[in-house]
Amino acid sequence: MGARVARLKGGDSLVFGRLGEELDALEDAGIGYQIIPGITAAAGCAASLKMPLTERGVANKLRLVTAHSCDDTTIDWAGLAQTDETLVFYMGLSMAEHISARLIEHGLAPEWPVALVQSASCPAERTVITTLEHMAADRHRHQLTSPTLIVVGRVVRRACTLSTVRQSA
Repeated sequence: MGARVARLKGGDSLVFGRLGEELDALEDAGIGYQIIPGITAAAGCAASLKMPLTERGVANKLRLVTAHSCDDTTIDWAGLAQTDETLVFYMGLSMAEHISARLIEHGLAPEWPVALVQSASCPAERTVITTLEHMAADRHRHQLTSPTLIVVGRVVRRACTLSTVRQSA
């Protein structure tokens, strides 16, 4: 009785977290709470790579996309396959081949820039700069594991000055 509990979550629990479900449970149990937001994994990733997520004349829009439903036919792939925006897929590593195929099928070039960022902004961060065409193969070749963000768009060229695979010490 009277104990304080902290629920820590990497990134921002308000972006593709299950915060709504957790808040419902707390409300149902009559437990008070406070939310202290973090930064999104996408923002942490961008800062770590010194890469903007939007840039005048390059990408004027940013979309955060959950990849858990990427095999669902309701995804508007044509709407996602735009050249003037940045896509950040969360939880998409196992869907890399599908994401790549759908975006190419709907108009993005096979050479379109992609960054695969494992454990973004953490000491174990690893970054693979690749293309839509090679994304799935590079994921396997570099043995990337979750959590890995998939960043798709021309802003990735800003990170291309990095070596192909960058690992934190």
